[in-house]
Amino acid sequence: TEQKLSSRAEMGKLRQHASGSIWIKTSNPKAKNLSVGYSSTWPFAVYPATKHFRKLVPGKITTSNVKVISNFGEPFELGPFSSKRGYLSVAGITKTEDGYQVEVAFKIPADSTKKYVSDILTINIKGRPEDALKLRCYARP
Repeated sequence: TEQKLSSRAEMGKLRQHASGSIWIKTSNPKAKNLSVGYSSTWPFAVYPATKHFRKLVPGKITTSNVKVISNFGEPFELGPFSSKRGYLSVAGITKTEDGYQVEVAFKIPADSTKKYVSDILTINIKGRPEDALKLRCYARP
């Protein structure tokens, strides 16, 4: 027996569960349940999603580049950026063919004695607050 099914997703719920399984009950005694796996692609992405900075000098700025792209090829603009702990900022933004190159600056305080520092840079997409991206950054002085 063949059965065709169609599915539809609510974006709000899909954002909370980007991948998973759909379980279908059947009347077949040899296959009472079927599992259909799914995974989704977010509209925007930052590459890499995690950045490691090595040999940071407290009080000095170290920069590195990341890409922000649209996975569906739609035009977009970057919105404001925010740093969770205040160590990260944006030193420059360059428009590219497929999105943006963002120069990320990492600066830890001059009096820092920490051996390991982390921060998260939130990258907002103008007009799309639900699509904000998180760039996780780690550093070793």
